[in-house]
Amino acid sequence: MTYFTDSPFERMMVQRPRSNPGPSSAPKPPSPCAGCGCAGSRPCVGTCMRELMEKKEAKQECAD
Repeated sequence: MTYFTDSPFERMMVQRPRSNPGPSSAPKPPSPCAGCGCAGSRPCVGTCMRELMEKKEAKQECAD
């Protein structure tokens, strides 16, 4: 292929771009809410709703 100039930029413009996937990130740790039936439709708020409900029920049983 003939080039119009001696510029290296002209050669770079003709080259096909290389795909660079970049550094792979580490897998995310599993969510603490994974497998919980309470987390089905609600988003994770960082506090286990199951534990809170169990504590609330235990307090109600102690109060009775």
